[in-house]
Amino acid sequence: MIETNDQKEIMKVLPFLDSEFLKELDIFNTANDENKMVEMDEILKLDHLNNFERFKVSGCIVPDNLVTKLSHIPYCHIQVKSVNSKDLLFLKEAILRLPTFEEFEIKFKIFRTLMNSYGKLK
Repeated sequence: MIETNDQKEIMKVLPFLDSEFLKELDIFNTANDENKMVEMDEILKLDHLNNFERFKVSGCIVPDNLVTKLSHIPYCHIQVKSVNSKDLLFLKEAILRLPTFEEFEIKFKIFRTLMNSYGKLK
């Protein structure tokens, strides 16, 4: 477990851990700012994310685009600012193909429908 909502703090440790051995990462923030965004761009470049069996972020939010990038992880809990139906459909299909799937929980504040994202279909 890493108690931080700062990618720089995570990157001080994570690159030095064996990506084949590390199967779980919990990132949590005990500060009173649940709207604090945890940047993940540097973390996503590491091999570690490909091998996680469990990934959990609590007390802060991750970028919205992570919903689809984490679909291969059997147990995942995240909070995002917004989610859309396209990402949820992608996630559903990915989960159905994942034999080791356990649970994927997404907490969100805004649900963007396809119409909100793309406008009315003609």
